[in-house]
Amino acid sequence: MQRLFDEKNMQKDQQDIGRIPGATGVFEPSRRMSSSLLVVMLIMISFGLIMLFSASMSDGYAFQSGNSMYYVLRQSGITVMGLTAA
Repeated sequence: MQRLFDEKNMQKDQQDIGRIPGATGVFEPSRRMSSSLLVVMLIMISFGLIMLFSASMSDGYAFQSGNSMYYVLRQSGITVMGLTAA
């Protein structure tokens, strides 16, 4: 008797798991981008490129035919590729 009661409750619990009233069951991600997130991301990218220029200016000038912006331009290209892929 107890086993039959447990089986009925287990079947009911399995049906109720993960059900949200009104949900369609299909997850559709939003393709909108938050403007505040975009601004923060651009500020962080700019700050990173400025720090990279500050740290690598002398090495770029000495080892890359006098081009002090070599590493910044290289990183900027990689960043643009990453942003377009996202």
